[in-house]
Amino acid sequence: MLTLGLDIGTTTISAVVAENGVVLESITKPHDSFLKGRPAWERAQDVSVLRAAALEAVAALTEKYSVACIGITGQQHGILYLDENGNPLSPLYTWQ
Repeated sequence: MLTLGLDIGTTTISAVVAENGVVLESITKPHDSFLKGRPAWERAQDVSVLRAAALEAVAALTEKYSVACIGITGQQHGILYLDENGNPLSPLYTWQ
């Protein structure tokens, strides 16, 4: 069974396809999603940039491999406000 792992990190998106613990392929790309012009103490990210980078990584690997499941992880201690339909209402405020 092929498994895809996706890490939505503070500075990069990483994805890996593995089978029985053996990595078949991995991708790591910087996403440069930090919003510019914000106060120096605020580390906010553009959610649309993060989403696009994550979907691009998943698409690149699922075009080559037929995965059975996906595991997702990401940065800790972030805040993202959503509406009742799950759409972002704010930037992602990171732990930084």
